[in-house]
Amino acid sequence: MLREWSSPTRVDESGNPLPLLPNELYEEILSPIRSDGSPQDKYRVSLTCRYFCYLMLPHVLNTLTFDRSCSSRRPRGPDCFAYCDALANNKGQARKIAKHVHRCHFWEHPAIGRLPNEFQPYMGLLPESFAMALGFMENITELTFSRCVITVELVHVLPQFKQLKSLAFLHIATFGLYTKEYSILSTLRLSRLSMRMAGLQFAIDLATAFDYTSLTSLVSWVPASVRALESAGDWLPLRELELTMDKCHITNSSFRWLRELRKLSLGSFAEDALNEVVKLQPSDLPNLEELECTAGQLHILAPGRPLTKVTLKLGNQHENRKCPRTLFKTLSQASRPIEELTIPVSWFLNYVGSFDHLLSLQQLTLVDESNDNLEEGEKLLRRICIEFPSFPEVQSIRAIHQYTYGPPRRIQIQDSDIDKQRQILSTIPSGRGAPFLVIQLGRIHWSRRIGVWSADIERNS
Repeated sequence: MLREWSSPTRVDESGNPLPLLPNELYEEILSPIRSDGSPQDKYRVSLTCRYFCYLMLPHVLNTLTFDRSCSSRRPRGPDCFAYCDALANNKGQARKIAKHVHRCHFWEHPAIGRLPNEFQPYMGLLPESFAMALGFMENITELTFSRCVITVELVHVLPQFKQLKSLAFLHIATFGLYTKEYSILSTLRLSRLSMRMAGLQFAIDLATAFDYTSLTSLVSWVPASVRALESAGDWLPLRELELTMDKCHITNSSFRWLRELRKLSLGSFAEDALNEVVKLQPSDLPNLEELECTAGQLHILAPGRPLTKVTLKLGNQHENRKCPRTLFKTLSQASRPIEELTIPVSWFLNYVGSFDHLLSLQQLTLVDESNDNLEEGEKLLRRICIEFPSFPEVQSIRAIHQYTYGPPRRIQIQDSDIDKQRQILSTIPSGRGAPFLVIQLGRIHWSRRIGVWSADIERNS
């Protein structure tokens, strides 16, 4: 039966029994696997013996993913139907397993129109199967729907989860839902809500249905979410807000009730959402510590805020791909020194001016959206060495890829390349910077300990 076990027996060299070790000690030994191990690692440990199964089973079953499965190798439809059938007919341990599930993801099911005709009838059964399966998972705290069809049955089953704290809708569609059907969602008391979907009417109905008064994190592509924040009428506990939408206008009142906000992220598509009309007061966003935006939005959001971490992204307009001359001066107008900064590689390479406003910087990340190989970035490395004295507190400088058109072609890193880079890095005085310093160029990770540079190269994936 599920979770039957007996404590492991212990004997000395003569075969005499020893006292049993407490469960807590075994749990401490297994804690690295439970916290950082892959699902496969947890599963393998649980198969060792019944006792380890008892200890690991809640962690093995904690997350259940209904993954996309329609293919020529599975002509009868997704394998998740087998588990749904076991739940419906109370077969085996299916319902007992369901009580251990806290996180459930209905993940990346292909759009019906993209499937071969013989698979489409099975995809039509997915929403009904999901709703039925969820009915047995009474301890759910986190739900994610990605590329799924949301039906009346699914919407009506959600309020039964009294422990549900996190809900995400990613690129979904709806079927058979009218505006009034969404009102039942207002009974949910969520901490985290994510809505990444186009701003169609159903998305507007969905965004306005939720109660925002308990949210601590909100991710939205729907302009109606901003209007909901503006009409709150009282202080909200929201601490993280991400807005990525191209048809939204942010005004002074958009931040009126966000006194507790710690992190604000405005996507590149929201570049025009915040314009010169917005004039923030000192009382607006008084606790903002992390900011992600474009350079054009920075001068509105940065001054007077206690920022310590800033990520600046390229805007949609071609002229915004150049580093503004006043960028780093604007950063210095924050009420606290910037400790972590992320900017495009091109800005760092082409910037003409002083970095003196970043004396407290500890981490600098340079993002490359091109298909260039950073491992060959001799010019970038020389610029880093030249500007290094401007960052007396820096602990790491990393140049990384953010793929826009796919990853660049992997090159073979030669010993001569490593020797050349080591020679360039040797120009940094050993007494400058933190005792342990990291500089990264793509797959090449340089570290300096006690004045000696060593390289670590990521393996090809």
